[in-house]
Amino acid sequence: MEIVLTSAGLCVSRTDNNAYTLSIPDRGASCQISSTIGAHLTSWKVNDHEMIFLSERADLTGRIPIRGGIPLCFPQFSKFGPYPQSHGFARNLTGAWRFERAYNEGVPQGFNDPCVVLVLSLTGPLDTPRVSTPYPHPFVLTMTFRLYATRIALSARVDNPSPEPLAFGFAYHPYFRVEEATQVGVRGLQGVRYKDQLVAGPEGEATQAGELLTVDREVDRIYRGAPERVVLEDLRTHAAFLAVERRNISDLVVWNPWVEKSKTMKDFQPEEYHKMICIEPAQVDLVQCAPGGSWEGQMVLSRL
Repeated sequence: MEIVLTSAGLCVSRTDNNAYTLSIPDRGASCQISSTIGAHLTSWKVNDHEMIFLSERADLTGRIPIRGGIPLCFPQFSKFGPYPQSHGFARNLTGAWRFERAYNEGVPQGFNDPCVVLVLSLTGPLDTPRVSTPYPHPFVLTMTFRLYATRIALSARVDNPSPEPLAFGFAYHPYFRVEEATQVGVRGLQGVRYKDQLVAGPEGEATQAGELLTVDREVDRIYRGAPERVVLEDLRTHAAFLAVERRNISDLVVWNPWVEKSKTMKDFQPEEYHKMICIEPAQVDLVQCAPGGSWEGQMVLSRL
């Protein structure tokens, strides 16, 4: 293991396979990001408690996307774009992400906890065999990971260096670890219109009626124009334990594969749907980025 940065009780280290660990040891805070596979965050701990779900069957070789963690979906979310691969190529692109820098940001104004930062970047165009289908458009995708004692902030910036417009989508796809999926609920979506991805056509359009979205079956919903902040609540204690905030990202997706879909996922244990829920800030409609322009979208996760 190589120490990349140590400063004022903050640390960034790198393993032989280019996984970076950011840590604030005296606060029990850490996260791990693979620069070899998709700038994929595979762990986030608060007070030494794991917040992120990673399947026991997750493939960590880069042959297929990692099941769990926080995949990055670019240049599109799901199939909402012209690229033939669902969720794009960024999440399991191997050997293409570049380390830019790591640094101690100190204690930001208005906060009382320190912050350690890692910056990775990906540039295009990309051709085979690096991607299954060539992506001919120039771009620079810069990912900045900021770890605090009880929060983590991910910021994606896309720059278009081309003289032509660049159209793309983007999503953070975090898998959150829970004790029992049926005992948690998402609060903050009441009154928001959504598209149920499991119901074809206009019949899938509806409005969230209850104060809490709970999971007792397969859930795959795109909430359009949802509030910027939602929380995950323990139904037994009625206490919120996690906040998901998004900035400059239009939509929010909630997903749990439940029983039947889990059986079809080879990189997922059949009963693991009990242990996870995805709450995903997603820019579903494509951003139209002008020549020389840029776009930035952020997700902030906070342990409450």
